[in-house]
Amino acid sequence: VSNLIFNVFNVAVGMLAAPLFITAVQWTSDDVIRQTANLHTAIMVVAALLLLPFTPWLARSLTVIVPSREPAASPSFLDPGLASKPEAAMVGVLRELRRSLEISRRSLKLAEGFALDATRRRPRALAANELAVDEIREAIRSYLTRLTGRYLSRRQRLLAQYLTHITIDVERIGDHVDHIAEATTRQRAHADAAFDPPMREALKELFKLCDGVLEKTIRSLDPDEDGFPEAAKQVEEARNRFADRAQAIRREVNERVARHEVTAIAGLFFSDQVLQFERLVRHCRMIAREQQQPYFAIKRAKLDRVEPPAGEKVPPNGKTNPRSAVRGKSGAEKTD
Repeated sequence: VSNLIFNVFNVAVGMLAAPLFITAVQWTSDDVIRQTANLHTAIMVVAALLLLPFTPWLARSLTVIVPSREPAASPSFLDPGLASKPEAAMVGVLRELRRSLEISRRSLKLAEGFALDATRRRPRALAANELAVDEIREAIRSYLTRLTGRYLSRRQRLLAQYLTHITIDVERIGDHVDHIAEATTRQRAHADAAFDPPMREALKELFKLCDGVLEKTIRSLDPDEDGFPEAAKQVEEARNRFADRAQAIRREVNERVARHEVTAIAGLFFSDQVLQFERLVRHCRMIAREQQQPYFAIKRAKLDRVEPPAGEKVPPNGKTNPRSAVRGKSGAEKTD
């Protein structure tokens, strides 16, 4: 709508001031084709300059003319202004990771409605959420890379690595949520692959258990809470409950398939769904294990501490390059 308004305004300006524009462009070139191109450019520039002072008013008008159907997106916690304060910046990364997981959790709810209600179409928000999670992953990686250009303590250097690993797991969780919806789409292409009521109830239970693991993972990444290890243990406990129940449900469905109570193709699609759930919660467990590492902690006293660029500050061990490290066979950094 904004583009349409701007183009209509361009035409109006061009028509009202046509004699002036025509006279002016004749001085720019002897070639009619170039004159035409210059005329178009001149009208665009003049119209843009005339509209520029009214941009705030136009923006407010557009929100009335075309109100958004979606809630405003949460702002990013990756504040570039915190790059000189590594501790505060890493708190921002934790909050951004939580935001990404919350997006995936909303997608899981959408995937559940899609899987359990055959009359529903695949929600378009699933694709948008998946794109958002991917963009957050790239933003966090870039942000952490920028942080490594500052002087980091031993703990902060290791914490940056842990956060990088968690970022990968968070993105993979979003992928598996999308795979769950994709499996439902493929299933609906086969009439004899529909789940009967007991299978739908079992699938509903798996969604609920998986959501519980995801909810605890989100809570475990809250930087305002000091109990990272304890919260991470709760994630592992929830994951173990899920694993035990998922195995039991899989056996029950397999037995029904063997007794010809359920079609073989329905059993295949159900098994595929269970596999995606298992992979999703496995990444939640991997996040929990990263959080139980010895140096996974936030020090409140350092939140406002400004650190110089790497190499400008001599570390406690007296070395001039605080970023020096030994790399193992896997390529990961090892502390001195």
